[in-house]
Amino acid sequence: MPEPEVIPIIGSRATWTIFPRTGSRGVMRLRSNRRRSAPREITIDPGGAVGTTGRRAWFLPGKFAFCPACRDQPPSQAREINKLASLSAEGRSSATTLLVSSALRWMNGAASSVPPDKRKLLGFTDNRQDAALQAGHFNDFLFVSLLRAAILAAIRKEGAEGLAEKDFGRRVQQALGFTAANQNRRQEWMLDPEARGPGLVDAEAHWRE
Repeated sequence: MPEPEVIPIIGSRATWTIFPRTGSRGVMRLRSNRRRSAPREITIDPGGAVGTTGRRAWFLPGKFAFCPACRDQPPSQAREINKLASLSAEGRSSATTLLVSSALRWMNGAASSVPPDKRKLLGFTDNRQDAALQAGHFNDFLFVSLLRAAILAAIRKEGAEGLAEKDFGRRVQQALGFTAANQNRRQEWMLDPEARGPGLVDAEAHWRE
């Protein structure tokens, strides 16, 4: 963990620290069986050697017992290989989906210099089965991400009062922009974007439900 300021008390305090008695002047301290695993502040130079110059970091000796960033404390019986994972341990479909979505988000961002008609991405695979699997995975990933973002936006918009259950569907629909009045987005949620009258009303009501 680079650039340390103060290492927070991680995971379960009861398993890592001893509390002072009420009214005493003592301070919390590490349990004796945790002292060997206490984080140590070190400085590493660009060559990877520990010294007095370079980048400050925390070194966690022994097995991976807790994460200083997210404060997760894996079960003691968990295998080391299951506690941490590198990019190479990620599934191919998930990794490809994340790379593709990141590239598309960058191309369509405000700072992108790519012309609008060139903002496309083409992928290749060596068999039809893998192509179908990747396409389905990508569509599912985007759908879930979009829906979660809309739910979060709807809840935040309501503020401290919260979002009532009876208004949940309508507010999420508005956050997505999937309303009949928003003609520019009809093709994203309607089979027939040109529908009118009862067909349009029924489509909007069905999505909200």
